[in-house]
Amino acid sequence: MGFRKDLAKAGIVLAAAGVIFTAGVTPVSAKVVSDVGVAGITRQLDKFYTNKKTVKKTSVKASKKETVTAKEVSEFENVGISIASNYVNIRKEPNTDSEIVGKLYKGCAATILERKGEWVKIKSGNAKGYINADFLAIGFDAEELVDKYGTRWATVNVDGLRIRMEPSLEAKIATVVAHGEKLLVVRVEDKNWYEISMDDGDITGYVYSEYVDIDVQFEHAITIEEEQAEIQRQKEAEEALKRQQEQQAAREAAAKKAREEAAKKAKEDAKKAKDKNSSKDKDKDTKDDNFDGEVVEYEYVPDMADEIVAFAKKFVGNRYVYGGTSLTNGCDCSGFVQQVYKNFGITIARDSRSQCRTSGYEVSINDVVPGDLIFYTNNSGVVSHVAMYIGNGKIVHAADPRSGICIGNMRYRSPYKAKRILN
Repeated sequence: MGFRKDLAKAGIVLAAAGVIFTAGVTPVSAKVVSDVGVAGITRQLDKFYTNKKTVKKTSVKASKKETVTAKEVSEFENVGISIASNYVNIRKEPNTDSEIVGKLYKGCAATILERKGEWVKIKSGNAKGYINADFLAIGFDAEELVDKYGTRWATVNVDGLRIRMEPSLEAKIATVVAHGEKLLVVRVEDKNWYEISMDDGDITGYVYSEYVDIDVQFEHAITIEEEQAEIQRQKEAEEALKRQQEQQAAREAAAKKAREEAAKKAKEDAKKAKDKNSSKDKDKDTKDDNFDGEVVEYEYVPDMADEIVAFAKKFVGNRYVYGGTSLTNGCDCSGFVQQVYKNFGITIARDSRSQCRTSGYEVSINDVVPGDLIFYTNNSGVVSHVAMYIGNGKIVHAADPRSGICIGNMRYRSPYKAKRILN
């Protein structure tokens, strides 16, 4: 129970909405639906609720005094972690005939409000209602699941926190992180230092304990309304991708036709010019024959930056998949920006290092505009991450498996270089 000491200093909170989807749980495909409990848990709950504050009186004959010893109480006294095989329904009332108002997936946490027989009233995220008590691990049983389902986060509480390569204030700086950013805690080095990881290990290092606030987060329940909204969001993202692909295919077909017609006309003009070789005024005749009175109008293409940014934001909430290039089924950082641009007929390299080296032209970090690409380096100073600037100091990027495709602060860590793809 070494973690219990950490809980005395750290807050125990539930993770932000939407995490359950970016972690790969797709509610529409879940098939295990049950309100029947798992044997063996109810007994522990009964013991927990009846004995959580028991005292023991011990007689001391010599002094005729009594000592009272309070039983140790878990930091998770009012927190339950779901042990359902997939998810358990959250009911409006404590019975299986009641309306389903949400779902508590395996490993998600809930605050316990009260107990009614074999039912527990809980609140998790925006969901509030009843679940069968057999689906929860509470108290010390829940503490045993913290390392499996909980995630320790360090929230930066200063401006410009330096991430050190070693647990020392004199160590080399890996990067600088903005105020309010959350860093994954890998382990506690000692009472003064935490080892952290960013962007799925792209940046690792140490932060001084005074400059961060530590809490433990769990994924939480989802309401039926939130589930339906997420399904609708995913559907709209797929439809947006399909529309854009159709539009790009139409543009490419039109461009191909224009090239073919131009080549055909050039060939015909060359033939006419050859047939007029006997003309005394060859230059004049050729010029007249090449101009048939038609004016070729080139389609004006407005700045696509706003359209590209709006398209990229359609996929916020979708999964991060290392090596992936699917905007709907999962992609990594470079795959994300590559596919966004590809759907507008713009080809860039596949990996972030090559994108930084070969794509567009460099602009100052302070002069970025929507649509620009921003690159970041890892501990070794090598380009390893890319994001798209969307304006107002924000970026959209495929961050890591925990965050998926998300919107964040451009300076969540030190930017290395910016490249402009659009002229």
